[in-house]
Amino acid sequence: MILDNLPVMRFANQNGIKIQWTGFPVGYTAPDGSADYIINHLKFKVLVHEYEGNGVEIIGTGEEGMGVISEADKKKVSGFEIVGFQVIPCSIKRDPEVMTKLHMYDIISTSDCPSELDKYQPIKEQERIAFTYEVDFVKSDIRWPSRWDAYLKMEGSRVHWFSILN
Repeated sequence: MILDNLPVMRFANQNGIKIQWTGFPVGYTAPDGSADYIINHLKFKVLVHEYEGNGVEIIGTGEEGMGVISEADKKKVSGFEIVGFQVIPCSIKRDPEVMTKLHMYDIISTSDCPSELDKYQPIKEQERIAFTYEVDFVKSDIRWPSRWDAYLKMEGSRVHWFSILN
């Protein structure tokens, strides 16, 4: 998944070390191998940086095509820039009867990712699965030029840069 050209990033703790990953699994198998579970709920955190400036010229593309905001249009230009895109993937078993009564954009309550396997969504033949998501916009001190720093510091990023240089 990509938002504003940033791949989605997730964090995991392994042996007390915080590890960053891009992407997320679509499911997993229980440690004892008894069942398979699907990731059906995504908790997105979009990091945004608020900017304000004078005489800034912004060129962007929108639904109407290219647009330019120049000093003549506005004396003070301000807005938000997306500087991070994070996800927490979850498996949540939801009541199919309740979910079938909802419409496409109905709001459901926010969910914490359950830690007990009996609250996960198992993959079973002919069983309906509800896919949901939630988005949280969080102000960040990360500035636009530094938004890729977290990705470039990830394990394995050196290999990527070496291949580009080659």
